[in-house]
Amino acid sequence: MKFSTIIPAHNEESHIRRTLETIKKYGSKNNEIIVVLDSCTDNTEEIAREFTNKLIETNSNAPSDTRNLGAKHAEGEMLVFIDADSIISSNYYSEIQLAFERGSDYGFAKYVSESKNTIGRYIAFLTTHTIRLDKNIPGNFFIKKDIFNKQNGFLPGLVQGEDSELGSRLKKSKCNFKFLNNAYIIPS
Repeated sequence: MKFSTIIPAHNEESHIRRTLETIKKYGSKNNEIIVVLDSCTDNTEEIAREFTNKLIETNSNAPSDTRNLGAKHAEGEMLVFIDADSIISSNYYSEIQLAFERGSDYGFAKYVSESKNTIGRYIAFLTTHTIRLDKNIPGNFFIKKDIFNKQNGFLPGLVQGEDSELGSRLKKSKCNFKFLNNAYIIPS
């Protein structure tokens, strides 16, 4: 089973190294990492090149188009979208693989706050449970490539809400949703 991890990035030099380090450390051995550089003017490309040679440049300024471009170049059966400022738990990929083996088509892992303060933890909890109850997806999610392609990916040209829009279509098409309670993402 091959994973394609797609990381859309716009001037993420202060975050992307940590993101890529966790993906390299905890990712599947059969995982290609694709970084889509959207109008970067900082050192994001140089940092990303230390971890992968699959870099794609674009000037779309629309996250939906950037994500679609990464998926277009993906070779894996499973697409894993991770924001350039997020880190994953050590069991993230193994939990995704297990979800797919059990018939899931798409889903996401719970969000955990890096902050120790109550507000940060509450926001992560609220985000996770609101999206989970709606069976929708945030920016960090996983999906079978064939399901993504049947949905024609993200709606082109969206500068925000591309993940929720795709999640609504997935829900309407009765795809099998999975919430990963045993793995997590830490967004910035």
